[in-house]
Amino acid sequence: MNFISDDKKYLRRKIYLRTRDVITVTLLFIVIALNFSCKTSNQSSRPKPQWINNRPINNQYYIGVGVLSKSNNKDYQYLAKRNALNDLISEIKVTLSSNSILSQYQNNKEFTQQFESESRLATLQTIEEFELVDSWEDQTTYWVYYRLSKEKYNEIKRKKMTAAIERAENFYQSSLSINIQTDYMQALRLKLRAIISIQDYLNENIESVINGKSVLLVNELFQSIQEQLSMIKVESINDDLQAKVGKSNIPFIWAKASLKGNESIGVAHLPMRGYTESGNIVTGQTVSTNTNGETSIIITSFISKQPIQTLRISPDIEQIIQIDTLHYALYTILSKLDVNSTTVKFQVKPLLVHIKGEEKNLSVKMTLPPFESELRKSLGEYGCQFVSEPKEADYILTIQSDTKHQGPIWGNMQRTTLNLSIKLSDAKTQADVFKDALKDINGYQITPENAGLDAYKTATNTLIKDIYPRLMFELFQIK
Repeated sequence: MNFISDDKKYLRRKIYLRTRDVITVTLLFIVIALNFSCKTSNQSSRPKPQWINNRPINNQYYIGVGVLSKSNNKDYQYLAKRNALNDLISEIKVTLSSNSILSQYQNNKEFTQQFESESRLATLQTIEEFELVDSWEDQTTYWVYYRLSKEKYNEIKRKKMTAAIERAENFYQSSLSINIQTDYMQALRLKLRAIISIQDYLNENIESVINGKSVLLVNELFQSIQEQLSMIKVESINDDLQAKVGKSNIPFIWAKASLKGNESIGVAHLPMRGYTESGNIVTGQTVSTNTNGETSIIITSFISKQPIQTLRISPDIEQIIQIDTLHYALYTILSKLDVNSTTVKFQVKPLLVHIKGEEKNLSVKMTLPPFESELRKSLGEYGCQFVSEPKEADYILTIQSDTKHQGPIWGNMQRTTLNLSIKLSDAKTQADVFKDALKDINGYQITPENAGLDAYKTATNTLIKDIYPRLMFELFQIK
């Protein structure tokens, strides 16, 4: 029984001590909060520090001062601190090594500004060991003062750059150990990973030893990537093909990517696409090659009415370098790398359209049909030619419209309504490929005939805005 009694005493004592500790910690937090509150509320009573009017200068530190109005801004402290850090980072200058790959872009103001902006952003995201020197506020404004030791910053930067260089070297060494003939894309991706690992230091003169040879690492990686891209040979058996303006009658273009000097070895999983060299050829999305290095470039439509149009087929460099962590500056350089290509030529003939129009106003056929006139003008701009015989056409466009008098609405003002139907048919198969209509379009004038013309005017605007784009998509596959 005594043991049980002692246990109870021990438990009560333990509970008491824990309760006391909780109360003590709670009181401590309350005191700290009250002190902080008092300190904040007394900020304006302290004289304005000298650093607010005269920016501090210290050769051993980067300085950042942020200021923000407190009016209608609950997050003024956070925003002022962010401004102070941005101000601090703006003092860290980006120097450009003469051996850097970026030296060729130093006269490109847009490029250098973007690179400096990305460098500051990378610094802001990784900056460490900056310290809050002071803050001050009055009734309307909040100021904050940060500083960062230049010695500490350079030490941290060296460590991060060393780690990045090590990653880049590992990726590059791995790429060199791969047989390009059997795994071309894997080797290329590893080289891209290597250059991305050091993209924050493209302006630096990074020396490295690769396979016992001393190299400038950034330059070495760019040269190796360019050399590997130059190994690709692109060919196509298609050329001098017959095509029509509008929707393509050519389903695809065959192409193959192989290694120069050994065309029997196809480059597998290589993104390929077609680019218009002359005219305006719309192609499908980028398609990767199969295990034999072959692919099919989809031809969607020919927009231009030029009689001779050419398509360049090549590796899609933008797709190859599409990596989420890629910076704009590095993307700009990589996207300008040279890739080999082949060209396919097309002889493009105009699209032939026969129009069957019957446009009436109050059941009287119009001598100048507005819908037909507008469509002839618009389609003609895209290379369509109009023929009188349906058997000569590629498409038959049927337009039927008429107006109906609905009587006066007030005084002498008359109301007339218009109905329109439009249909596009394939002349060879007679199948309807597009249909649309407008119903009860109102027109107002003092005579029924003029009210009908007013309805045509309104309907023509609707035709161009709503119906014409869908008709164009059917003919040309463009929106």
